[in-house]
Amino acid sequence: ATVSVLYCISRHKIMTMLRVLGVVSCLSAAAALPEAKPDDIVEFSVTIRQRNLEWLANEWDEVVSQVKGKRWRAFSTIDEVNAMVGASPEDFAAAAQWADTHNFSVLKSFPDFMVLSASVAAVRTAFPTLPTLYKYGRSVSVQSPPPLLPLPPFITSIHGLHKPSTSRRVRLAGTKQESISPQTVKAQYGITPPTGTVIGNVSVAQMSFCPVSLEDCNEFCKEGGLNCSLEASHVTGPTSSLKPCGEADMDVQMVYSSGPGVSLYVDGGYSSFEEWASAWFNNPNGVMVASLSYGSDETTKEATSALNTELQKLGVTGRAVFVSSGDAGADGSGSSICGIKFKPSWPATSPYVTAVGATESQPGSAPHLPNPSKLCNPQLVGPCVGKGIEE
Repeated sequence: ATVSVLYCISRHKIMTMLRVLGVVSCLSAAAALPEAKPDDIVEFSVTIRQRNLEWLANEWDEVVSQVKGKRWRAFSTIDEVNAMVGASPEDFAAAAQWADTHNFSVLKSFPDFMVLSASVAAVRTAFPTLPTLYKYGRSVSVQSPPPLLPLPPFITSIHGLHKPSTSRRVRLAGTKQESISPQTVKAQYGITPPTGTVIGNVSVAQMSFCPVSLEDCNEFCKEGGLNCSLEASHVTGPTSSLKPCGEADMDVQMVYSSGPGVSLYVDGGYSSFEEWASAWFNNPNGVMVASLSYGSDETTKEATSALNTELQKLGVTGRAVFVSSGDAGADGSGSSICGIKFKPSWPATSPYVTAVGATESQPGSAPHLPNPSKLCNPQLVGPCVGKGIEE
């Protein structure tokens, strides 16, 4: 848990530096997306009607929230939770039949969740009220609040046909000396890499549109003299050495820089938060802490409830989720890094995660930093930082 907290706080410094160096654009994540063609294949997912949600809520309260209670940390197993909360056999069979009727292919399934694949044409036939669809990684998105879709009673929510989650548009500018490395962090803040070894596993969540670069992450470790190496066997989801995603690489690098020796896994390739949470819940890989640095607007009540349920399931099996509070300050983030409306970032607002943020440096508050740190100066980086809720 400490690793994730340090990682998320240190990312605030890195993102602020990136803005000063001109390598982060305040762009809408949905800007300039190509319109999806009828024969494009997209992925999305559905939550199948779950059971005994009142039992799950009580378990969370007694096992996770009540730290002085008799059952605190009396965690359940994955199988025990699935037996209580998973869909009934009848609902699961009905969901499979529904998918087949609409020419949706089932890519993978869990006791209360299905990941589907279909052409845009098939999606439009099933959901004719959808507005213009834009291709976003392996999923599609709309640039307006999604309409309520007609769903059968055994399907409670659908994911992946919505506004996309926010991705920090990072582009390296100029020479290598202008990019971010452990040396630039040390030079700006006087912070040296930590010593010692962290014992434990951490999972970094990654979306399908944001591939990680093994080469870039390992070069970071080498430059910083850090005890770390990202192995291909620890990565699920897309990788790219030609077009890496700065967000994915930065997530990995910040965990490594604040937790020397930590065993890190990149758990990626997902088209929605719900798919990621459901997949991690059903994967007994021994990783107990996850860090999620993406965010979006809250969409529908059904979708937020579905993710909250998955997060509760993770909690009662002993797993912790740390989510960044965003880069847009107390004004809110939405689908733009520098928004001006009050729209807190989801899922940091979920009561079933630990939201992590930092505030700008004030004179005298941190003797080892400039007063205030020039990288937190609103005159340099504009109004989208230093408003009280920062990543």
